[in-house]
Amino acid sequence: MGAGSQVAGVIAAATAPCACATGIFLWARGWHGSPFALNLFKCSLASIVFLVVALAASPSGSAAAAEDEGGAFHGGQGLESISPSKAGWLAFSGVLGIIVGDNAWLLSLQILGPRRVVFCDNLKPFLAAALGKWWLGEDVGAAELLIGILLTACGVTLVSLEKARRETHSANRNSRVAETWGWAAAAANVSLDTVGSALTKIHGQGLTTWQINLIRFGSAAVGLMAIAAVGVSAPAARRWWVGRPPRRRRPVAEPETGGEMAALGGASGGVGAKEAADEGEEEGGSPADVGVAVEAEEAAPAKEAGAWARLPKSMPGRDWAVVSVGVALTTFLCPALSNFALFLISLPAWATLGALGPMYALPLGWLLKGEPVTWRAVLGAALAVAGVVPVALHES
Repeated sequence: MGAGSQVAGVIAAATAPCACATGIFLWARGWHGSPFALNLFKCSLASIVFLVVALAASPSGSAAAAEDEGGAFHGGQGLESISPSKAGWLAFSGVLGIIVGDNAWLLSLQILGPRRVVFCDNLKPFLAAALGKWWLGEDVGAAELLIGILLTACGVTLVSLEKARRETHSANRNSRVAETWGWAAAAANVSLDTVGSALTKIHGQGLTTWQINLIRFGSAAVGLMAIAAVGVSAPAARRWWVGRPPRRRRPVAEPETGGEMAALGGASGGVGAKEAADEGEEEGGSPADVGVAVEAEEAAPAKEAGAWARLPKSMPGRDWAVVSVGVALTTFLCPALSNFALFLISLPAWATLGALGPMYALPLGWLLKGEPVTWRAVLGAALAVAGVVPVALHES
């Protein structure tokens, strides 16, 4: 691998977070649904685009690229020639990093708030250095690489914490058990994301960046669709089950008061609904009114429980267009550049350069949202840039 390829890898790895940060600013303006629905939409849309580009950039037949390289923009081997083993491992890495890792990150952010999650996120380069040395056999002991990782991590932390000072969260009101879950989720995100990247580098040899991302995001999209299907159908199934008449071992004579009470018991869950009806009669309400109230109580939480898995229905077309552009930057261009760089530079250098997102968010926030830029944030950005220099020198 020549020095020119390594320089291209450094540039691609450092540029990918800029595309990601820009896309996040865009979809934050237009998205009206849940974070899960956004993850489902972006993975599905990106998978379709990756499929189209992969078919256009890959040769037909069984022609294969050299097995010692991967992540290129063209060439590789035909999609039909990808071995089940490679596809399985890449799909597994997508599940780890995109489904489990991203949801763990969202959970930790909700519980701990951005300040403490930042510290965990900036452990990725150090974990990548350990995995690169012991798992991939990479040379990560050079002083300039370790100095660069440390400077960049400190700079990104300063920028992120300065931004997080303006954000409020409820971490102080969480119980000790909840905070334990938050720290566990943050650690899981860091670990799974880094392990997923290492698996991609191991099993993506000979494949283009389009093919790698097609498999990773395609598997994530399928998994998210399955989760969404359960989330949408479970409330309906619950309503159907509640509405079933109770099973009886033997025929029971209908009470003299008529069929209203029997129908109420069958439509609203049997004994429990009947007891509620009796209580309603004692308070002056009719059994029919109580039945309507019981059905409303059952229907309201079921509708709310399934809303997180649905795409927003009332989103204007302009917002869909803005979000789609954001997805193109964050979930298409960013991983395309990132996986291209993954096979050209070492894993710790790749993780260090990929952590520059908050540094790009600093000027973007100032330009697009008018967010103030403090001297601490500028100092952090300067440290991050200073850290990139020794990393780039080590890789070249």
